[in-house]
Amino acid sequence: MLNTAKLLFWFLLLFVLFSASATYYRYYVQQDFLVLAEMDCDPETESCFTWICDPEVDGEEYCTGDLAEDTWYYKDIYRNAKYIPNCDPYDEGCPALECIEEEEYCEIVLCTNEIVEEEELDYECTDPETFEWPDYFDEEEDQSVELEVEETMLESEEETEASYEAREDANEE
Repeated sequence: MLNTAKLLFWFLLLFVLFSASATYYRYYVQQDFLVLAEMDCDPETESCFTWICDPEVDGEEYCTGDLAEDTWYYKDIYRNAKYIPNCDPYDEGCPALECIEEEEYCEIVLCTNEIVEEEELDYECTDPETFEWPDYFDEEEDQSVELEVEETMLESEEETEASYEAREDANEE
């Protein structure tokens, strides 16, 4: 009876060590696992997922209160970790969020009604054929146009004053 208990103990210990070693090798050495990332999507050309920051769900510290800043259109990318380069994905030259030709297990997922139903999402996908930017994006654009006009007017006033002063200086000489 004692030999059977020792044998079972050693068998279970070896099994746990083998399992832990195999898992370590697969995930840390080979990096053989899929990574899901969300990346920017253009709703005018693609069917995108929509995320709108909700202070009650996401926390007030993450939401600005400005719908134009709190709305994000995105698509998902699944990529095998061993093919992802070690660089900052926000850097323009970093290909971390791109599928390379003939790369295994790399897929960009756009929003579909089936995914919305499966995931029980609270919104619908954007349709590039009928998509129109919401009004709150127009307001932000109008404000930036107004700022540009004001800056241009200030610059032209400064240039006019500078040329007037230069003429006065020339006349004095």
